[in-house]
Amino acid sequence: MPPQAASPVEGARSRRTALALTLILVAVALAALAATALAADTVIDADTTISGRTVWANGTYEVRANVTVAQGGTLVVSNATVAFRTAEEGAAGIFVEKGGALEAEGATFAALDRPYSLVVGGRVTLVNTTLSGLMSSPPTRFVYFDSVGGLMIDGGSAVLRNVSISGTSSAMVTAFDSTVEAHGLTLAGEGLGMLLIGCTASVTDLKLDG
Repeated sequence: MPPQAASPVEGARSRRTALALTLILVAVALAALAATALAADTVIDADTTISGRTVWANGTYEVRANVTVAQGGTLVVSNATVAFRTAEEGAAGIFVEKGGALEAEGATFAALDRPYSLVVGGRVTLVNTTLSGLMSSPPTRFVYFDSVGGLMIDGGSAVLRNVSISGTSSAMVTAFDSTVEAHGLTLAGEGLGMLLIGCTASVTDLKLDG
């Protein structure tokens, strides 16, 4: 006996069930991608680890401790100022571990008093962003290089587009065993420019002001 075709009612019910399951899967995926937004004008005064997607936007964030972006984590800074205030040099900074990411657009990173660290072992993308007051010789495995400092990329990757860096006496961009793409980079002041060792680099429209 040949199989009976599904009735129109059963077909509609199957389609509704499939649609419901699809919507559930989409909702779960969106929940997994949801970012944690940290309120503007927040003070970060304790060491913090970011393991998901965190957004700092449209305000000022005062950092008085170390912020670590762990593997799988992403810190997004959008149209915001990140101001570092420390009791001693090197007591505050942002450290991006391998597998982590820092993405900033329209952002300002600045020292309110003592220099801070910005060390990337993962991925960093900076667009239309200003950095000043970065630390010379931040804590890395390459401490025997006297001129290291500024934005440090250590075994990671960096995309810098229309970025300005100033206020450090060492190299303003230091990269070891990394991939660096820079376009429209401005290095201002008496720093030592860029120090790239063992890197794959593409640098265009570099401006030295100082």
